[in-house]
Amino acid sequence: MAPLKGKNYEAGVKSEWFNKSLNSTLALFRTEQENQPQQIGTVGATAIYDGIEATTKGYEFDVSGEVNDNLSFNAGYTRLMSIKGANDQNVNPYIPRHQAHIATVYKVPLIQNLKVGASVDWQSDIHVDIGTVRYEQESYAVLNLMANYKIDDHWSAAVNLYNVTDEKYFSSFRWAYAGQAMYAAPFSGLATLTWKY
Repeated sequence: MAPLKGKNYEAGVKSEWFNKSLNSTLALFRTEQENQPQQIGTVGATAIYDGIEATTKGYEFDVSGEVNDNLSFNAGYTRLMSIKGANDQNVNPYIPRHQAHIATVYKVPLIQNLKVGASVDWQSDIHVDIGTVRYEQESYAVLNLMANYKIDDHWSAAVNLYNVTDEKYFSSFRWAYAGQAMYAAPFSGLATLTWKY
């Protein structure tokens, strides 16, 4: 198969609000690709690919800032309005057409040097068609939590909790034609102690 080739076009605006305490960006994008690998079947354990043309159109919006001296946030939304092939057919249905995220960090006033935070990532439903069977995954959201404490100028401790609600979902359907669709990581945690010179 020939190498993947492509062109990207993007136009956007950036804005500052409320004495620079709030920042926002809006971008429109278009991606044109040739020879994008598209699995068309399997022979035994070997996946068969064909190179297709694919044009992606969409936009993304992001906003971040400080609500007050203790609370900051970031939020964004990405919309893929279409991913079309050479014959104007929809392709790559395993890529979500809607994605959104929001994250906050709060400096705890009563405990100096302690920060806590939360983030939520959401995506819309996806699917793949294999033969006459459609495999679907509904939209889902993942919640993560964190806490960070600065002990002194050199030491800090942190705790991160991932997928707090233990949401069960597939990380991708990209390789589903080859019989591969892995579940994403379940609820997990990580504690770290960091030293900086």
